[in-house]
Amino acid sequence: MNNIEEELIKFIKAFHNITNLPVQVFLNNECIYSIPSQILTSYKIINDKNLIPKYSRKDNKIQIVNNKLKESYFIKNIDKYSIHIGPFLREKIESGFITNMIRDNIIPFHQKTNMQDYYRKCIYLNDERIYYINKLLENSLYFTNAERINSNIDEYHIDEDNSYFEQKSEYQEQGFIHSPYNIEQEISQTISNGNTENAKRLLKEINTIPHAKLASTTLRSYKNSMICSCAFMTRAAINGGVNPDEAFTLSDTYINKIENMSNIIELEEFETIMVESFSEKVRDVKKLAYSSAVLKVIYYIDNHIREDIDIKQIAKEVYLNPSYLSTLFHKETGSTIKDWIIKRKIQEASLLVKNSNEDLASIAFTYRFCSQSYFVQCFKKIMGITPGEYRKRNK
Repeated sequence: MNNIEEELIKFIKAFHNITNLPVQVFLNNECIYSIPSQILTSYKIINDKNLIPKYSRKDNKIQIVNNKLKESYFIKNIDKYSIHIGPFLREKIESGFITNMIRDNIIPFHQKTNMQDYYRKCIYLNDERIYYINKLLENSLYFTNAERINSNIDEYHIDEDNSYFEQKSEYQEQGFIHSPYNIEQEISQTISNGNTENAKRLLKEINTIPHAKLASTTLRSYKNSMICSCAFMTRAAINGGVNPDEAFTLSDTYINKIENMSNIIELEEFETIMVESFSEKVRDVKKLAYSSAVLKVIYYIDNHIREDIDIKQIAKEVYLNPSYLSTLFHKETGSTIKDWIIKRKIQEASLLVKNSNEDLASIAFTYRFCSQSYFVQCFKKIMGITPGEYRKRNK
């Protein structure tokens, strides 16, 4: 190597010692240097070169590239070389992710244990570390022309005014701490269980802690905090079995109400109302006494009511064998999944029959019935009369 290349290697070694991140130098798509000498990556484990990151920018600036297995790399082209820094993770990998990748034939089943071990050992970088590593690269001899990191998959915006870290310093100076995570978890759990009184008690406890600064004015900061609360309550209700569409509709309604409120007392009172409402929604669902798997099937059908719904696809969504799921569904509801789908499609279609002038063929097509005559046959069986008679009566 000439002197310039030797200087590059010196920088790479120093950078690796500071950050502990693996670094590879590629020439014509072949790795000609790496530190450490053996770098474990997903593409080596599952022998898929498509997972090797590709530099796509035309302006020769630094970018972060992510692959479908959630590995990330800093990449920079320098003359004829391509410098790959990584892999690292930007989020913790749950076991369900690996299961999904195996199901989609991206990870071979026999490599499951190796990939689990690999993800445990892979370096994780939070936003703060990514920010400062980027700054280090920007100010180095070989990365002086870099601006902000950009991703070819999803743009990674770095706040140039460093407000995140200024906020962190301010909290440290004030001795401020966020609400204990375990209390928020308890509130979520009590909502998921439909236990309104315990949720209200925990909410009262968490509100004795000063609110985080989420905006320049106190009122706006409270509103932002309430919107965050509404978000985690929504997800708690969904975990408790509430139809996601219903939970999110309620959430949208409450967020609009929060925006229209003009004082903090009103906001604090409304937070209690939100807890009660989401808990009651969960209690209503639990009265049905269906298992979570059956509820997921019901919600899936409702959310895809205007599509061709396949039992195998439903089983895949709830991670159960189709035969077992069919037996479980029939045992709890007294209906087959197919009959339930047809019943829900007819119930929904009846609203169009009653409230619109659409011809029956169009309505049958909208709800994916194979023909108008089959639609009429199913409609009469469930509603007791034909669609034409139903429309005449309701007019």
